[in-house]
Amino acid sequence: MVLLSLFVLLAIGSSNDTDRLALFAFKDKITQDPLRVMSLWNDYVHFCNWTGVSCSPVHHQRVKMLKLDSLKLVGSISPSIGNLTFLTGLNLTNNGFRGEILEELGRLLQLKAIVLSSNSLEGNFSELGSLVLTENIFHGRIPIELGQMPLFEDFNVIINMLSGNIPSSLYNSLSFRFFSVASNYLEGRLPPNIGDALPILQEFLGGLNNFIGPIPTSFSNISGLQYLYLPNNNFTGLVPTELGTLQDLINLNFENNHLGSGHVEANELNALAYFRNCTNLRLLSLANILVVLYPSSFEICEN
Repeated sequence: MVLLSLFVLLAIGSSNDTDRLALFAFKDKITQDPLRVMSLWNDYVHFCNWTGVSCSPVHHQRVKMLKLDSLKLVGSISPSIGNLTFLTGLNLTNNGFRGEILEELGRLLQLKAIVLSSNSLEGNFSELGSLVLTENIFHGRIPIELGQMPLFEDFNVIINMLSGNIPSSLYNSLSFRFFSVASNYLEGRLPPNIGDALPILQEFLGGLNNFIGPIPTSFSNISGLQYLYLPNNNFTGLVPTELGTLQDLINLNFENNHLGSGHVEANELNALAYFRNCTNLRLLSLANILVVLYPSSFEICEN
């Protein structure tokens, strides 16, 4: 019994040491730390009590969360982060990290949320439930492999340099609630059945890209859709009047596309009557016509 307890203690100590060494390696990659956060990462204090580090009592004090947002840190992300095998969340937003997103993140099978917004990162993605990589310099195509990860709820890559078509496999995630790809260089058509593929979607933000073709009428099948934001693209055809059935719709923005005749004439304004049933709708923007809706009436204001 004593021998068994010794083995357990040795195993726990070894696992803890793995996390401790991984954190020290992470610290070594920090080149600027004006708030002196990393000075508190030392052996005088257990690493579970270091700034930004949270541990799980269930898993023998293994690191479960690394939250170092808005601390003015500059440097790169150490590959050693892949050794934090119980890590569930990583938040490094609003710092000065640069370089590539490391493949080692793909080894973290427990990782469910990663927030790296407002850095200067580029490169690959990993298996996550929430992927927020806004305002970086990611370029190239969105990896097809992301469509094999069915637990996504939040996919947010706005303000990057992504190009090409959105992989059709990415629309297979039935758990998507937020899909944000605005302000990139994406192109191609949105799939006609997008509303059936993403049944619980609440927000679809795809403005400031190079999408073409018609706006899918199947968006009207997403009963809980609140925000449909597709301005500054190259969509053509008519505005789907079926969208007028969406009772939860708050914001609908299709401005600066090639819808209808390219400008809203009197006979085309009749389509606006369909949106009177959207009782929560507060903003409707089409081409160069801005329509502000209130619970009982709306005004049409020309830009």
